[in-house]
Amino acid sequence: MSIESKGKKATFLLSSRLLDEVKAIVREGSFRSINAFVEQALSELVQRVQREERRQAFAEASGDPLFLADLKSVGGAFEAADEESLTALR
Repeated sequence: MSIESKGKKATFLLSSRLLDEVKAIVREGSFRSINAFVEQALSELVQRVQREERRQAFAEASGDPLFLADLKSVGGAFEAADEESLTALR
């Protein structure tokens, strides 16, 4: 959700040092507001956490024989289409 869209208020307790650093960054013009800074920071952290969760899920799945068999089956189903595409690209 961007700052332009309707937001929802939230209250957070931050250390004085961190808040001062954020304010200084905003004053330098890198962000329109403290809200914009916090929204971007939280958005990036959420994306990082979600990426790590997916990475862990794939790592676990890579050791699951049923998942690997299914992956092989699906890959085989597209083998002819892949060959056709490669031929068309040559």
